[in-house]
Amino acid sequence: MTGDIFDRWIKSLNHTNRLKHRKILVLVDNASSHIVSEELDYVKVQFWPPNTTPYLQPCGAGIINSFKAHYRKLYLQTVLEAINSEKEIPRLNIKEAINLCSEAWRNVTTQTIVNCWRKTEIVPLIEWNWQPDVQEYTENPGLETDIEQLISDFPADSMQVTAANHYIHFDDTIETEEVVIDEEEIIEEILQTSKSDSSNEGNDIEIEKIPHSMALE
Repeated sequence: MTGDIFDRWIKSLNHTNRLKHRKILVLVDNASSHIVSEELDYVKVQFWPPNTTPYLQPCGAGIINSFKAHYRKLYLQTVLEAINSEKEIPRLNIKEAINLCSEAWRNVTTQTIVNCWRKTEIVPLIEWNWQPDVQEYTENPGLETDIEQLISDFPADSMQVTAANHYIHFDDTIETEEVVIDEEEIIEEILQTSKSDSSNEGNDIEIEKIPHSMALE
């Protein structure tokens, strides 16, 4: 997510609701990319308090984790099928990765989404006729077991053994949003990239090409 994408999206949402004569509240975390450049008349943006995303935001309360777990499972299945067929382990291109994301999202159940909203209690339980004495929500029962089984099915020399939970969350600390930097840091980054490009001149790097017909599917 970048500030420009978010800004264009929130303005488009405001325009849509203006046409419907409907005012809405949008709840977002305080990520640096969540920038509202002007006051909106049909969308009110409310920021969560810092460090409350896992507790108040349904996506952070389990929806994203469910999606990631399904994606990891699908990828493991793809790789394992290639190994069993004695084919080269696939290096996903962008289109293939998007297809896996699409399938993974379809596998996230409606009940999972409802449970995550229920868990945060940002909407009073009485509003949806929910009982307050809900047992602790367990994400995707059996999914981690399936991933553990897939990992154990890999040949010993083709994959470093790891626990399913670690495999699902190994990239949790990677930045996935725009990071605001000053001009000096931008110049330094450009200079470093330029030096790297110069040193790599003459190296033959094979870039996988996707046919136009496949890209347009």
